[in-house]
Amino acid sequence: MVGLAPTSPAARRYAKAAFRAAEENDSLAAFEGDLGAMNAVMEVEGMAPALADPRVDAKKRAEFLKRACPDLGDAARGLLEVLTLKRRLEILGQVLAASTSLMDVHHGRLKGTVETVAPLAEDELHSLEAMFSNQTGKEVSLEQETNPSLLGGVRVTLAGTRWDASARGRLESLRNKLET
Repeated sequence: MVGLAPTSPAARRYAKAAFRAAEENDSLAAFEGDLGAMNAVMEVEGMAPALADPRVDAKKRAEFLKRACPDLGDAARGLLEVLTLKRRLEILGQVLAASTSLMDVHHGRLKGTVETVAPLAEDELHSLEAMFSNQTGKEVSLEQETNPSLLGGVRVTLAGTRWDASARGRLESLRNKLET
């Protein structure tokens, strides 16, 4: 999913407007499904750059997306129409990421990353997610990343906050204490 990508202020404004439209029409569930469908299209190899290419007519790009996702609800269709009209379809990926973040906040979900030297077993990952869910009071889901430079342990980044329980983090902390 296009979730953790950085988003521009413009993308966040479009996302908020579409979210509010869906909320006002009691169609948040449908809008969330539409986001999933559009994200799936964007994740097809080569599709995101093609849909963002300003050299291709914006109406053709929007029509392609509507054909790829024929059952879009009013909020998603309206979002595509506005982005096309304003010639901002190239930020669609960012708008989808911002919209997904709004949905996560609405549903009390929090996404983050866990870095380890080697991939975690499924039960270890679920245990970490449960621990952070208890700490934050939100439904936490973590995406795994391997990082051999950590030497061991884990480093979790959640909502811009980093918990570093890696061997490298402990060594750097010790070095900083010794230097002061």
